[in-house]
Formats: sequence, C-alpha cells, structure tokens
Amino acid sequence: DVKNDPDKEEEIKTDSPIATLLNRLRDCVNRDLIDSFAVEFCYQNNKGNRKRLVKALFNAPRTQLDLLPYYARLTATLAPYFKDIPEQLNFMLEEELNFLQQRKKDVVQLDAKIKNIRFLAELVKFKLCHPNTIFGLIRACLDDFTPHNIEIVCNLFEVCGRFLYRSPGTSTRLVNMLEIFAKLKQVKINDPRLETMAESAIFACNPSKRAAKKARPPLHSYIRYLLFEHLNTQTVEYVTRQLRKLPWDECESLVRKCYLRLHRYRFNAVAPLAQTLAAIARERKQLTVCIIDSLLEMIRVDLEVNDYRRHQTRLMAVAFLGELYNRHLIGTH
Repeated sequence: DVKNDPDKEEEIKTDSPIATLLNRLRDCVNRDLIDSFAVEFCYQNNKGNRKRLVKALFNAPRTQLDLLPYYARLTATLAPYFKDIPEQLNFMLEEELNFLQQRKKDVVQLDAKIKNIRFLAELVKFKLCHPNTIFGLIRACLDDFTPHNIEIVCNLFEVCGRFLYRSPGTSTRLVNMLEIFAKLKQVKINDPRLETMAESAIFACNPSKRAAKKARPPLHSYIRYLLFEHLNTQTVEYVTRQLRKLPWDECESLVRKCYLRLHRYRFNAVAPLAQTLAAIARERKQLTVCIIDSLLEMIRVDLEVNDYRRHQTRLMAVAFLGELYNRHLIGTH
C-alpha cells in the first residue's frame, strides 16, 4: 500500500512534475531560461508547490552566487500573482541571517552569510525587500567593524549600493554610510585584501566621473565631422563643396591638422581625402603645400624613429602620399 509506505511515497514525490521542474532551477543561468521556468511553474501552481519553490530558492548553493540575480528575477516575476512567495523568502533569509550574525566567531558560516545578504540585496533592487533591512545590516556591521563584517558590507555595496545611491529616497542615507565606511577603512583596515575589497565596493556605489569631452566651437566640430566621419567615396563632392564654403581665415589651421591626423581615418577613406585636397588645391595653394611638406616630414621622422606603435599611421601616410601623386599634386622628384 502506497499510503503506508513512506519510502514509496517519497519516491513518488521525487518523480513528480514539480520535483522535475525544481531540479532544473540550478540550470537557469540566463533571463530566457528563468522566464520560461516562471511560465511553467504557473501551470503547476498550488500552495504546496509554492512552498517547495520558496525552499528551493532559499537553498540556493553558496558556491553559485551568480544564480542569485536570476532567482530574484524569478521571485519578482511571480510576486504580483503569488504574494506569499517573496514574503516567505524574505522571512527565511532574514531569520537565518539573524541567527548567523549571532555566531560572530564561526568562520565556516561566512559563506552562508554572504549568500543571504547578496540574495536580500538582489531582492531590494526588485523592491521586494525594504531598504531598511539593508541599512540595518550595514549599520550593524559598521558598529562592529570586524573582518567578517567588512566582507559583508562590501558585498552589500557591490550588489545594491549603486541602486540605493541612484534612488532618490535612499541616496542621502547611503552617502552618509559610505562616508563612515571610508573613514573606518582608513583607520581600521590593514589587510591589503580587505582594503582592495573596500575600495572596489565604494567605487561600485559611486563610480568616478569620466572626464568631460573637450568643448569645441560648432564650426570645428562640423569640420571634424565632415572629414573624419562623413567622408567616403559617395560623399566626396558634397564634402568638397562644404569645404569651399568655410571661412578659411578662421579654420585653415584646423583643416590642415585634420588632413594630417591620418590615424582617425579608415584606409578606404584615404583616396577620397586626397581627392578633396586636389579639388581645393587651386584655391588653397598654401594649404596644399603645408600639408604635403608636413606629410613628408612625418614620413621621414617615422622612418628614422621606427616606432612599432606608429606602424599603422606610417602606412596610412605612405598611402596618402601615393594618392596625392595619383592626383598630380606631387611629382616623382
């Protein structure tokens, strides 16, 4: 009798469709797989299966932290329809984390702590876990600034620090905690490994701003656009017409520099570049002579120095010289 045989009953549960589906959970390593898993779970939804799913999510392997963002995505996908899933998962994660935090000297449990806090941090980004939970953990770790707690704070900052920093409601609070963390790092962290982790965590929250692009006058930007980006075999005539319309008293030196910055061009743009120079050579004889003289000097210097880093530019310069010869701008001498 199956009802009186616990082993047989457990075997049937193991071979059930929900068990087969949950066994695939660890193989869901991208968004498409986890989304299809969510759809299939909806066809097997009931209260018992939801509890099994929460247990499977809670028991995520500690050595596969890369699965946690997809587990959080699955929870967020199902949350609008099954509100008990995120509630139970949050409760289980926080309960275990509070228990582990009481065992401060247990080195073995550090991996379990990191898994739980990273999972909670992923849920925060989907707004399934309240930010106060994360801030409470950060505050507790800053108050007891031990190596274990330093690693926990670093993991929290790396996973959800940027999200909290960019969110209007939590930005000020996170900035204050980052300042406290930075001061404690300078005073109390002596281990190079922990110091590197702390610096990476701070950078993850607030990356340094990139250097602003150089502001150029609109005319200079337009000339650079014409020669560097728009010039090709089909646009030679248009570019030539636009160059003839330029106020040469203001931009002749810039045009000369653009013609000589050959590393900015593709190789198939060398012939059109020479063609445009040949077209304006009669009106701009001085410009043409300056470009040719500078080109010859650049080739001579490159041949003398023989720097391998300028090999591509050297080839472009020689090709440009050959195209100028084809356009009868230079002679064989």
